[in-house]
Amino acid sequence: MSERRRRRSDTAPMLQQQTIPEQLVQVYEKPEAPIEYEPPQIQYEPLAAPHRSYDHYEAVKPKYMGGWAYVFWTIVFTLPVIGIILVVIFSLAGTNTNRKKFARSFLCWLLIDVIILIALVVYLAVLIKNSGLNGDVLTAMDAFFKALPRAIEIAMNNM
Repeated sequence: MSERRRRRSDTAPMLQQQTIPEQLVQVYEKPEAPIEYEPPQIQYEPLAAPHRSYDHYEAVKPKYMGGWAYVFWTIVFTLPVIGIILVVIFSLAGTNTNRKKFARSFLCWLLIDVIILIALVVYLAVLIKNSGLNGDVLTAMDAFFKALPRAIEIAMNNM
């Protein structure tokens, strides 16, 4: 036999004859009854700031406005006195979110229109004052506005 085979055959009986010390046997013995493990009961407190509830979105559903509603409210908002009052009321304390935003945008456009109108009046006043024809221009404008209703009446009768 070769050396290598001899070694294997010589060491094989030795491995089989080795005994495990008693201290190790006691450690590795199976327990007779299973160990019952109860995880600790942890009480979690709810988070105050990051936690948000979205339940209120189901109760409050937005009311959408159709195209004809925008046409209707545009006509109502353009009425001379009532329209301005309604624009202010709906833009400040409206319950319908879409109508509230529409009233706010309409109010912004009204303010822009008023600013442009004031600028035009100031420009025309300065233009008339610097033209040197103060009395003549005002007299011509007065005559035009007095003749305007009669001109409209004649035009309507000729149609």
